[in-house]
Amino acid sequence: MRLLKKNSDFKIKLAAGLAYFLLNLIGRLVRISYLGKEHPEKLGAENKRYILTLWHGRMFIPIFVQRKKGIVAMVSQHADGEFIARAVEKMGYKTVRGSSTRGGMQALREMVKLIKGGVNGAMMVDGPKGPRGEFKIGTLVLAQLSGASLIPMTYACSRAKVFDSWDKFVLAKPFSKVVVAYGEPVEVPREMGEAELTKLKTEMEAKMDTLVKQAEAAVRQTR
Repeated sequence: MRLLKKNSDFKIKLAAGLAYFLLNLIGRLVRISYLGKEHPEKLGAENKRYILTLWHGRMFIPIFVQRKKGIVAMVSQHADGEFIARAVEKMGYKTVRGSSTRGGMQALREMVKLIKGGVNGAMMVDGPKGPRGEFKIGTLVLAQLSGASLIPMTYACSRAKVFDSWDKFVLAKPFSKVVVAYGEPVEVPREMGEAELTKLKTEMEAKMDTLVKQAEAAVRQTR
């Protein structure tokens, strides 16, 4: 058992190191432009907290551009979560472990405490295992309890490897043109009830899908 655990730890460490290497390498080899960057900058200038919301399959370049800002990200306790947590921590993120299917309540409380303490957050809102493109309502609750605004975030690129995974993970290829896009901030009032949150969940899905289309259109215009 000890040998199996040692081998597992080695594989996780190796995967985390590879992910960190690819993030840094590709992030520096692509040409990045921005849409809506004024939205997080405005909230930052006003000393207001926000939570970046991302689709799982569109997190690669956003992780790179938001590095070293002390952002706290919720990472699942599932098998792939450990190497992701180690990789993003190397990029300067704080991590809280939990998801909608495991350890969620404790992770939610930790995230609320950290955001109220002055840091911004990031959530892969359709993780850890989908369904793809479904905005999990827990992120709305996190915004309610922490008082932070939600800012949709995504990216598109001129050349990519799209994996045949549940999230259709988009990996930008070196030297491609990349557009990182931020949506307008969304407030989630504390008094919102279940019906209103369900409606907002649907609206957030539409906002994030529209943002992807805007980023893709902007990439085509820069070719």
